[in-house]
Amino acid sequence: RIRLVEPVQETPYIRCRVEVVDELVDDSEEQAVEIRALARNIGTSFQRVVEMSPNLPDELQAIPMNVQDPGTLADLVAAHLPVEASDKQTILEEFEVRSRLHSLALLLQRELNVLEVGSRIQSEVSSEMNRMQREYFLREQMKAIQKELGRGDEREAEVAELRQKIEEAGMPDEARKEADRE
Repeated sequence: RIRLVEPVQETPYIRCRVEVVDELVDDSEEQAVEIRALARNIGTSFQRVVEMSPNLPDELQAIPMNVQDPGTLADLVAAHLPVEASDKQTILEEFEVRSRLHSLALLLQRELNVLEVGSRIQSEVSSEMNRMQREYFLREQMKAIQKELGRGDEREAEVAELRQKIEEAGMPDEARKEADRE
């Protein structure tokens, strides 16, 4: 991590004077345990995000297993998350490892919630489409069977005769609507 001290040059490219900033890590046992727990939680959550997100390659699931340093893990996961750049920037600007992990855990949870709702909506839409297709297919089969049995034509003729009688009756609009429905 670095901190911008001052810009030195703008053309033909930008050059700046920077200073290296060390990550802040509390060495207490309590903090170390919390950091490990946060890192594991982030690893598990990120793997679920990768599984559920169609735009992320499955290879990203290996990041939590191959990165041991919690700060580096937070940076890599934040960089690959399908979230706004401002959210990623907030994570990357945090120098204290525990705070960065905590912020990232919240961001991951929010993204998981969005993906789960999206998945549920997609499942409902797919289920409805399957039901409608199945009903259409069954209606078409029923028409074919009735035609084969010679019943389809009789029924259609009866419906056409009833529609003609309704037309000729000169009913008020409300009564006509009810007759058409029946």
